[in-house]
Amino acid sequence: LGSMKARGLFLSPHTTELNILSSYAYVNDSLWTFRPDNRILMDSSYISIENFFLYKNAEHLLINGVLSDNPEDALNIELNNFNIESLAFLLGDRKIDFSGYASGELELSNLQKTPNILVELLVKDFAFNNDHLGDLSVESRWDALEKAFRVNLEVIYHGNVGYNKPIIANGYFYPEREEDNFDLDIIIENLKMSILSRYMEAFASNFRGLASGRLRLDGPTAAPELSGTARLVRTGFRVDYLNTSY
Repeated sequence: LGSMKARGLFLSPHTTELNILSSYAYVNDSLWTFRPDNRILMDSSYISIENFFLYKNAEHLLINGVLSDNPEDALNIELNNFNIESLAFLLGDRKIDFSGYASGELELSNLQKTPNILVELLVKDFAFNNDHLGDLSVESRWDALEKAFRVNLEVIYHGNVGYNKPIIANGYFYPEREEDNFDLDIIIENLKMSILSRYMEAFASNFRGLASGRLRLDGPTAAPELSGTARLVRTGFRVDYLNTSY
């Protein structure tokens, strides 16, 4: 929903110029505005985007660059203070909630042949299932030989007397596979057990405490499998059927 105004020019039989004029759109009940000084060129062999700027208060998304068969061309997407809750609608009814403010860059090039995709993001005040975990740092690059995203991820929690990293994950994500999409090694240190409450609510509630250890994330995206060993500290939960706390 919103108001979209655009102007198009046919520069040649194969080239079209498009300008998005003063426009706005509602995304997840938030008003976003397009800045009108943009230019999009579309040709049979490339697409060029200049100053595609979408903003809401201090948040913005900026796209510049070229996508073509030339590996030297690249499309850059810049995020600044972008509230990732705006993307919640993409998850549908899945039992996942997240929030935080993302800043960083995505770079795309040579997508038709040997894709090069680079992601560098920092999500401030990252929360998962309503539990504040810290600042989330994500670095990912497309590995053409593996046909997978190489993922380096860590959560940094800043407390009153210092900081720790409750989650460090490294490995691969295979988006094109029908099975075995995940291949991630995960180290957890003083990770809040409460983030699991939503997935255990069928038999237990009020999860609390901290967990440290080494885990593996394998399996398909539809049913990922988490395995490993962890040390639990000050941990408890309530089995609702028995009306008993442990």
